[in-house]
Amino acid sequence: MKITCKTGVTIRSHTQTLIEKAEGKFDVAMICLGVNDVTNDVNLRAWLKQQTTFYDVLKNQFGV
Repeated sequence: MKITCKTGVTIRSHTQTLIEKAEGKFDVAMICLGVNDVTNDVNLRAWLKQQTTFYDVLKNQFGV
């Protein structure tokens, strides 16, 4: 089990953190991201693309 928490995280910034710092294989990921994307006015199309990238990293790098 690994828990990461940080205030002010966006999907884009957390994806970069996962790519750079995380390691291992996991069965499940619980994701609580999105509020900061809304408050930073990320448009829907960009947000959906960032979500897809995030999910791809979880699947391909961590086996989730």
